[in-house]
Amino acid sequence: MANTTRPQLDEMLSFFAEKKSLNAVLGVKYYIYRMLREGGPGGKALMLDEYTSKMVSMVFSQNELLEAEVYDVSQIPPPPGVSMDTKHQHLRCVVFIRPTRQSVNRLMEQLENPRYGAYDVHFSNIVEPGVKPKNKQLLVDLARADKHCLVQSVHEFFGDFYAAQDILFTFGQDSDAQFYQDEKNGNQERTVQGISSFLLAHKRSACVRYQESSRACSQLASRLADLMEDKEKSVHHHQNRAGTPVLLIYDRKEDPVTPLMTPWTYQSMLHELIGINQNTIDLSGLPGAKSGQRDGEEHPEDHMFVLCPGWGAPTEDGPNDPSQDDFYAAHMYSDFAQVGEHLAKEIEEYQSKTSAKNIIGNKDAEVSIEQLQELAAKMPDIRRASGIISKHLNFLQQFKNQIDSRHIWECSEIEQEMSAEPDLSAGDARDSILEYVSQQNVAAHDLLRLVLIWSLKYNQVDNKLLELLERHGGDDKETERMLRLPERLLDFAGRDQRDSGWNDLFVRRSTKDKLKSMFKRLKDTPEDVSAFLRHKPLLTELLDKTFNGALSDEHFPVKCGEHVIHPKEVVVFIVGGATYAEAAAVAQYNQKLEAEPKSSGCKVVLGSSCLHDSKSFLRMVCPEDTC
Repeated sequence: MANTTRPQLDEMLSFFAEKKSLNAVLGVKYYIYRMLREGGPGGKALMLDEYTSKMVSMVFSQNELLEAEVYDVSQIPPPPGVSMDTKHQHLRCVVFIRPTRQSVNRLMEQLENPRYGAYDVHFSNIVEPGVKPKNKQLLVDLARADKHCLVQSVHEFFGDFYAAQDILFTFGQDSDAQFYQDEKNGNQERTVQGISSFLLAHKRSACVRYQESSRACSQLASRLADLMEDKEKSVHHHQNRAGTPVLLIYDRKEDPVTPLMTPWTYQSMLHELIGINQNTIDLSGLPGAKSGQRDGEEHPEDHMFVLCPGWGAPTEDGPNDPSQDDFYAAHMYSDFAQVGEHLAKEIEEYQSKTSAKNIIGNKDAEVSIEQLQELAAKMPDIRRASGIISKHLNFLQQFKNQIDSRHIWECSEIEQEMSAEPDLSAGDARDSILEYVSQQNVAAHDLLRLVLIWSLKYNQVDNKLLELLERHGGDDKETERMLRLPERLLDFAGRDQRDSGWNDLFVRRSTKDKLKSMFKRLKDTPEDVSAFLRHKPLLTELLDKTFNGALSDEHFPVKCGEHVIHPKEVVVFIVGGATYAEAAAVAQYNQKLEAEPKSSGCKVVLGSSCLHDSKSFLRMVCPEDTC
């Protein structure tokens, strides 16, 4: 397992400060580290609000904070059952909060009865955009509340987004449904603030191109242009050696299939089959889930596992992110069986390193103080490696349980055939679904996904398939919702709702190249896996057009910024939510760019307000309280 020293971290952050490569994780870590460094040496406290606490926890470990001499971390308002009565007047407090009325009010309450000896306040974004500094009411109120004169400095830093991984950022919203309901909604305003923060964190201006046929995309682009070219033009004016990146905004409606497909890359499987919430996985309630029990008793937090991918895949020459799960970072885009293969190698390596013979030599010989010191030095890394291996074995076991019980292999093959074969007739596709149900004990949600993909492909609702759903549904309320979903999905993202001028979804014929995979090396998996990997997200096609200069000005006009024909960097933002499958597609696309000399230095980053699995996508299409 890789290790990172403090000098290495300083070196990487200095490199990032100079180069400012598009990297969501480093974008947040850089500013947080600067906050903690600029207060000078010595112990300090870190005060966060409910939003920034999640942002920090996704990229910083407790050990990293301790190395930065952070000895007290608090949240305003405190979580239920947590007291903030203890005072630490000897500590300087670094405050990192969003520039919202709620967070500023909470900080004002703290200043009335201060716990710390001094405060350095850092906002995660621009305070009241478009308002002159002396008229910013939040700052005026904060100054009035500082009756003890403890606030030493106030800064605007730019880390107002959740860095899920280096190429993926979100804003932690539950759903993007409001984008399609009300043009004056909080989701859009939050999205504008978040995108602006991401660009400012990387000192980028951008050529904003948006899907012209989408009302939601058009509104978002207009609000961005208003902020970047009117309200805060001076802040957003940056020159970059790599040239101006393209910010490409398109609608989830254009590809409603990808969120419904069974994914086979590790990270996307974790989200679909178990659930990832801000880089954390909760196995509680899942059958057969193992936990790290303490004193023979089981605690709820023992089922919680952190998955930190860090700022990039670990390398031998480093520096590497000290917070990352090395195995996850290296293999989160690998397919299911490749993960099993790599984990088996990790176990062999771990067993070799932890054998008594390798650690202290001959057990019958005398052990020197030096050998004991060497053993003690290795123990933290050994425990860490053991924890990582145990965690991922636990995940793979959960995968196998669900794949076997739900017959996911068979279901996935039908999904892929419908998605990737344009000549498949409606009757043949329906017969495949009927045959699958007749031979298997099918989970209602898996059947629903098949019916929905069929409805999208043929742009109709089939009565036989509805009868099938009715027979296999759960309780009456859930069955009624399932029966309504095909029609609701067509109203949301059917053929008439998609832009036929450029989107040939379901018309594209997939290539049937032999895909290199290790599925066959894992037991209980098909020997030929090409049938399970045929579907490609629409995102890949858009990226080809963007880098090749073939993106239509008619369908994707420029809203603001310098018009760039052949960009070196592209930030894709999907209105309506992205998926981890699309993040994997971006990672693979970046690998392709790196391998081609003509595209050296090119990079893609993906953003969205939320990250969908199939169930959250359907909740957006048809909210449970209205469907």
